[in-house]
Amino acid sequence: MADFRRWILALAALVLVFGLVAPASAQSTSFTCSSAASVTPDLRHEGLDELVGDVILTCSGGTPTPAETPIPQGNFQVNLSLPFTSRLLSGNISEALLLVDNPSPANQLVCNSPNNPAVACQVEGDGGLTFNNAEKYNVFQGINSSVPGQQSLVTFLGVPVDPPMSAAVPRIYRITNLRVNASGAALLQTVFAFVSVSSSTSVPINPPQQAVGVVENGLTVTAKSTNPNFLQCQSYGTTQVGSVNFTENFATAFKILTNGVQNIPGTVYNSESGLEVVTAVGTTGTATTGTQLAATISNIPSGVTIYVDNWAQSTAAVCAVDEAGASCTLPSDATLVTSKSTEPPADPSVNTITAVTDGTESSVTVYW
Repeated sequence: MADFRRWILALAALVLVFGLVAPASAQSTSFTCSSAASVTPDLRHEGLDELVGDVILTCSGGTPTPAETPIPQGNFQVNLSLPFTSRLLSGNISEALLLVDNPSPANQLVCNSPNNPAVACQVEGDGGLTFNNAEKYNVFQGINSSVPGQQSLVTFLGVPVDPPMSAAVPRIYRITNLRVNASGAALLQTVFAFVSVSSSTSVPINPPQQAVGVVENGLTVTAKSTNPNFLQCQSYGTTQVGSVNFTENFATAFKILTNGVQNIPGTVYNSESGLEVVTAVGTTGTATTGTQLAATISNIPSGVTIYVDNWAQSTAAVCAVDEAGASCTLPSDATLVTSKSTEPPADPSVNTITAVTDGTESSVTVYW
């Protein structure tokens, strides 16, 4: 889901459109929202599943829904002109989430009927109190659109639209776990989000445009050959023929799979996983792997077996200076993953080499 790859797919500038459908009696025209992006992350140009910054609506004004009265529900839409690549957990139900009032992990109540929440996830009014409450539905999953020409549309159905009791404690809508395909974009291109509301009662959004990411090259790759002088019809032992270096171009380009349980809204975890919330159809946000690095070796002569390191060596991981004053370089946590070697060595401090061909392949792609 969050593999670090180089294949190119087309994309366009990012546009977000929110649709909010609610009865006019539910809101006052003074209910307004301001939009913001929580962060503007660097999006890897090589990435197919890049997490953009969360989109946040901070809303205040209006008249709260009276107690024991059903809170009007709205349909929030996000229209991405970059391809929407958040994982589908089941059918059209994606890992993208909309949270109301940033509920703490203990208070997160998921609407497990994202395709039909009108009755199943109805919330009654209490005078505009917070949704950071385990008895109120406050987590909604995005539905991926299959409408022709709208392949990047994600919709959150049945979201409660209730003005807050006090302007001092505004209503917060956070949209997170939005992944896009950033390959093919221009380098240093800023990705923007345009936010608007369409409903029976207009809800002004200010400002309407936010930057949610900047596309950059995530890494630089350099390959070096030792140019050994092999003769035909001769047998040779294992000989180093080259090396490849992967250099991280910015601090968060190479990421681990997860930092553990990532379920606190608004936290920047700097991993391949997003906000992890358990739902009826699976856990949202969880990536399948940390950042992967790939090298393709081509034009392999028949009968030649290719070996590579089980562990990538990292110049950033340096041993403590020993008694003789010498330092050493440790293996990094970049582990060889190939069809011929799926298990890492038991001791990461002992680097070994593993065959990734059997003498018949003319090319091979190796992943760490």
